[in-house]
This record gives sequence, structure tokens and C-alpha cells, in this order.
Amino acid sequence: MSLMRKLTQALALSAVACSTFASTTPAFAARSAALDGVGSSAILNSSAAANGNSTDGYASGQSQAGVAFEEGSLYLYGNPSFNFGTHLWSADKTWDLLPSGAANSSGTVTKQNDIKANSIAVGDFRSYNKRGWSLNVNVTKFVNVKNSKEVQPIRAMIFHHASLMNGKFNVPVSDEAIQKSMFDFHDAHDSQGNLPSDAPANILGSDSHPDISVVPKGDYGSPVKGNEAVIWNANPGDVNDPSNPVQGKSVWGLSFVDKGDVQLIPVNQIDQLPGDYRAQLTWTLSTTPLP
Repeated sequence: MSLMRKLTQALALSAVACSTFASTTPAFAARSAALDGVGSSAILNSSAAANGNSTDGYASGQSQAGVAFEEGSLYLYGNPSFNFGTHLWSADKTWDLLPSGAANSSGTVTKQNDIKANSIAVGDFRSYNKRGWSLNVNVTKFVNVKNSKEVQPIRAMIFHHASLMNGKFNVPVSDEAIQKSMFDFHDAHDSQGNLPSDAPANILGSDSHPDISVVPKGDYGSPVKGNEAVIWNANPGDVNDPSNPVQGKSVWGLSFVDKGDVQLIPVNQIDQLPGDYRAQLTWTLSTTPLP
């Protein structure tokens, strides 16, 4: 089976960082007999010639320097396709996600382009006065590709694990670099396997975070309806409390690069329908984090 996903970008504002300079008319020293005949371009903090006489003089002035910063933005990056392979008509079982791109013998995708292709990411470039976010996901019913009518009953899609990535820009950070995703993904864990305190919370596959089950939207002859689930959350924290750090600033990614990171639970053997079925996933990035 294969799955194509439509990405919904709930928040995608433009971000600009710039500076401006403002100046005022310099305030010159009042003219006096001692300064007569001195040109405006002369240096006045040294001996000044006036009417053939040598005397000291000076001038002072004031100007202003200014800088402006525009509010940054919250971005949703990525549009991976989830492929669960082709299976024989079989008994009730779990179908594993097959990541796209080259994988090693354990089924893990390792090349940078392939990692990005299998990732969903959030870029938070807002000021520290605006912080925290959450990411939701839902899935539509699985519809037959050929006739667009037949629906394959699916019990649930299970988000079991994701590799937490930190986006590192490979060029100076700018509006263009942010909008064009000019960063590479690196494992967010340190050499001891620990995560930084500013990493977004509720990481899939962590000891404290259970699997997330998403039921496809639609009615398959049963009362079960679709649902939407929060799969990621960044704590707003407190900028004045080091023990409660702000999370999710800059770029962070959830990479589904291991076989089985996401699993599809079909119905029992009797209700399975032969054919090629596809569904769409919708990701919704919200500025409202979990409480």
C-alpha cells in the first residue's frame, strides 16, 4: 500500500530582520571671531587659522543611531509520503512504514536528502515574547486509486517512533535561508544520548511518551470516526527561569527514517479489499501549546 500526504501549513508568515539608521542635523558650535574664515570641512579640534591669527577652536555635534527588528515567524517544513508497501491478502497484522530513499541493512535512512524527505519540521523564529507551539495530525479514509469510490477499512495509523533532529543552517541565517530550508538535520542527542533542554517536548518513542493512534476519518459501516492527535509540543517555558527553558526555537524535525516508525493496522482478513489505496495526512501547526 502507498500513502500520499497533503501538507497543510497553518502558519507560514514571512520573516524579515533588518536595521534602519536615522540621523539628525548636526549641531555646530556657534560662530565666533576666532572661527571666522575656517571652512566647514576643516578639523576644528586643532589649531584654527582666523584672519591670519593662530588660535584654538572646536565644534561639537550630535547624531542618532537606530535599529529595528521585525517579528519572526513560525514555519512548517516537509511533505514526506508514507509508503506501507504491498501485502498479500492476509490475516490481521501490522504493516510497517517503508522510508523513502537509500537505507542501510537495518532499514534506517541515513543520507541528508533522504532524511529531510522523510521528515516533518517546525521552524520557530518568533521573539521570546511569542513562544510555544503544538503539531497535530489526522488522516483521511483510504480510497481506491482506480475508482475513487472503494474504501479500504483501516483500524488506525500508529505513530510509534521518530528521530528527533536539530536543524543546523549551512549558510548565514537570513530570511532567504529560513524560507528556502537551507539547513541540514543532525541528531539532537549528545554523545551520552541526552537531549538539550530547549528541545520540543512529547517526543515520539521516548520513555514517557506512548504510541499515538490516529483513526482515519470516515465511516466504514461502524460508529468509529476519525480523530486528530497532537504528536509534538514545545513548552513555552519562562525566559526568567533556567529550570523551565523555552522550547522549540529555531528548527527541529521529527524524522521517520526507520522501518516501522509509523505502522498501519488493517482490519481482519475477511474485510480486507484487494487494490491500491491512498489517503492524505494533514498536519496542523498551532501557536497554542499543550497546557
